[in-house]
Amino acid sequence: MTGSGAGEVTEVRQVPAGPVKRFFIDILTRDIEINAAILDLVDNSVDSAHAMRPNGDFDGLRVDIEAVPERFAISDNCGGISLDAATEYVFRMGRPEDAPGLDSSIGQFGVGMKRALFKLGDAFVVDSSTGASHFTVELDVRNWEDIPDDWNMDLAVHGPGERGYPPNGTTIFVEPLTPDVSAVFGDMVRMNQLRDELRSKHRMAIERGLVLTLNGAELPKTPTVLSVAARSAADLHPLVERFSLTDDEGRTIDVEIYAGVYSRTDADEDAEPEDVATGSAEAGWYVFGNDRLLLAADKTWLTGWGGAGNLPLFHNQYARFRGFVYMTAADSVALPWNTTKTGVENSDPVWLKVRGEMIKAGKVVISVLNDLKLERRALNTAAEELTPDAVPITAVLDSAKPVSVAELKTVDARPLSIVSANDRLSEKARGKRITYMVNDDEFDQAAELLGVTKAVDVGRGTFGYFMAHESDLD
Repeated sequence: MTGSGAGEVTEVRQVPAGPVKRFFIDILTRDIEINAAILDLVDNSVDSAHAMRPNGDFDGLRVDIEAVPERFAISDNCGGISLDAATEYVFRMGRPEDAPGLDSSIGQFGVGMKRALFKLGDAFVVDSSTGASHFTVELDVRNWEDIPDDWNMDLAVHGPGERGYPPNGTTIFVEPLTPDVSAVFGDMVRMNQLRDELRSKHRMAIERGLVLTLNGAELPKTPTVLSVAARSAADLHPLVERFSLTDDEGRTIDVEIYAGVYSRTDADEDAEPEDVATGSAEAGWYVFGNDRLLLAADKTWLTGWGGAGNLPLFHNQYARFRGFVYMTAADSVALPWNTTKTGVENSDPVWLKVRGEMIKAGKVVISVLNDLKLERRALNTAAEELTPDAVPITAVLDSAKPVSVAELKTVDARPLSIVSANDRLSEKARGKRITYMVNDDEFDQAAELLGVTKAVDVGRGTFGYFMAHESDLD
């Protein structure tokens, strides 16, 4: 379409419409945090571990990370990148439609490695061997930017040495780092945050035997456990639920839910959440996508907490609540996670269905914890010591042992089971709880005068003294 009165076209020119490389890099890396970029690189290693060991046994595999102000390096022995893959799509900005996929992988859009490398520094080397091939890609990003129309990278193909190809694996070096990355790697607080994120996000891989190190220190396992009664599974056994969903593209997502209680907690169940530093920190929902942790100890509306027909607002009486959700898809695009794999898309239809099942499962656990609170109140207020039969849930939890979710994965689907609560317990637990702060010296004096040591006994003694001297009740 041309404007009225336009003359004949005398020439058609091609105008540049492609992206400027620096603009492209800035846009690509703008919304990803440094820790998330490093996690993307670890994702690639874990995906390679899955391809190498489909049975999930990662014993003998390792990922070593060096993150210091001068440089960044990550190396693994998880199989390496094939020459064909490196040549055809690994270094492409986005995944070509004909690129072969890896079932149940973490990598999704084909930008994770490139985005991470551009985020971290101004030059990088990628060296990888599979035992059948060996290549190296070296790129000075600033020099590459100065050639606007050439987006290719040089890939050096190595033949076998005297002893054949190097051991399977991939090593990446980034040096020099950008100033902000260098500053982060020199900050102890930020490095501790990175350590915690690596340990948390890849807790499943570490549990399966993968050794993950940061600056020479191995990251310890974080047990994924629920409590099962030592006496009988009928006394206490977590809920185990499995089902499959289909997204609007016809892709299948398999879902597993494990929900129950953890038998040990130091939280004061009547304390306000803001008054407890760590007692309930581990409570809540843990949500995984293809074994990558997306949500940890979540107690927000995102996983159904908050009242109004859902789970209640979180309070420390629910400090024993544990729920684990595993979403697995052969095509990772079907999973309801965000592009940085740091959370879920809360409006995704798949997530909304999963969340609905989580709420149903959570309500069963909440009911048990409400009964448990009633028992604890009875134990605190009863004039005489209560027998285990009077507080059966407390007794079962005292005898329970932690069982890993990996073991529960071999169990058939079943509802949560626990010994029945004592129907007459409410009579023993009837009453009000009184909580207040006093000066330490005054507390010590009152405790000495009463001949007790526990705060609960001081409270009962002082209240009893007041009622004896000031009340008209018989």
